[in-house]
Amino acid sequence: MSILLRVPGFSATNLSVEDLTIDAVVPPRERVAGGKEFARAVAMLIQTFGHDLALPYLKRFQARCLVEGVKAPSPPAAGRPLTPHGSTVIPPALPKNGVLVRCRCRPGRPVDLTKDFAIADMTALPPPRAVRTVVVSSTDGSDNENPLIPQIRAKPVRKGRESTVEDGFLGTIVSIGPRTDAVIDRFSFLAQEIPKLRVLTQRNRSSRWEELMRVGEFRYSYEQAATMFEALKADLGVDRLKASEPPL
Repeated sequence: MSILLRVPGFSATNLSVEDLTIDAVVPPRERVAGGKEFARAVAMLIQTFGHDLALPYLKRFQARCLVEGVKAPSPPAAGRPLTPHGSTVIPPALPKNGVLVRCRCRPGRPVDLTKDFAIADMTALPPPRAVRTVVVSSTDGSDNENPLIPQIRAKPVRKGRESTVEDGFLGTIVSIGPRTDAVIDRFSFLAQEIPKLRVLTQRNRSSRWEELMRVGEFRYSYEQAATMFEALKADLGVDRLKASEPPL
């Protein structure tokens, strides 16, 4: 399989990554077979190519044209932007040949696109179910031994190890929230990640969580760290807490 990425040299002032239109030759059969994950991988290639390679190249290209007194070509027609929140991540191929995709990069770094994917996944999750608790008690203060009424008896709880701040263990592994659980399932993490994540969120500022998840005992990839970071913020209400703080 081959994927070809191309950006033509052109003249522009104050060029930024979102101004770049990248031509990508994408195999149509693989695009259909790979689905959303394939489209996201191609989008990451395009964003990385635009930010890390094409943008520095165009700045050097314009500098050489200025030194040599050559008039650079006009910018090409703008492509359609990458849409991490849409049903199709990369634009459809041009109708002339069915393989050429002309798309425009998004603002920011490639890791920012990964965060956009994570946010899109979080918003696609169903809202957590409300837990309804039913308490059955007798009206006369007795033990309610009526055989027609189901009896609810508490099972004896076997006490595990004591809660400690050192390792985040709470006797049982208790979920942080539905979004964090979804990320753990998506990347096939073990449930033992949850105590480590509790320690991380209790001992470090939220602005450092993503950075720390890429090193040390976690060693997450950029995508894994960015996705888990967004999930932790959503489950722990970090953005809501910031919004409720009074202005300085």
